[in-house]
Amino acid sequence: RFRLQAEGKVNDNWSVVGRFNVKDDLRANDSGSSAVKMDKLFVKGQMGSFGVRAGRIDVFSAYGIVYDEFMDGLEVSYARNNWYAVARYGNLETLDDNSVANKILGSEFANAKSYDAYQIEVGAPIGDRFNVKAAYWHFDTKEGKNLGIWEAGFAATFAQDWKVTASVADQSSGTDFVGL
Repeated sequence: RFRLQAEGKVNDNWSVVGRFNVKDDLRANDSGSSAVKMDKLFVKGQMGSFGVRAGRIDVFSAYGIVYDEFMDGLEVSYARNNWYAVARYGNLETLDDNSVANKILGSEFANAKSYDAYQIEVGAPIGDRFNVKAAYWHFDTKEGKNLGIWEAGFAATFAQDWKVTASVADQSSGTDFVGL
């Protein structure tokens, strides 16, 4: 795998970010096979005290167990005195096979063609070595099914190379789905 990311400054507050992802399988035939894809393309900037990203953005929810993929949408963030809040809304084309969202939703949801989703996330440090985060996701399929998932956790850093993270996620609401 080879990734090439570029960022171009539009003005003092805004820039454009794009990333090419190349997957090359040298084991396939004699010449190998390659697939080149632009997997991220978004604008980012500041609007007053808020950070904004819009386009195909990478999303890593709270501790990454509910969703760790791309979203075509909008992200607005706010940070103050070491705490932060993020709100996201957009369309998801795929769910990672290992995501909690996929495990909770099962194959019926995973086979949907597209999902609309929104997410709200907050986090804050507790002292120098601990942090806590919580998030809520809401997924809607084009077929009319929906589901809410919450996620919460903490991380503790004991040394530069020693960090412990724990998190939990579960279904909070929805129709036509069976949760964990």
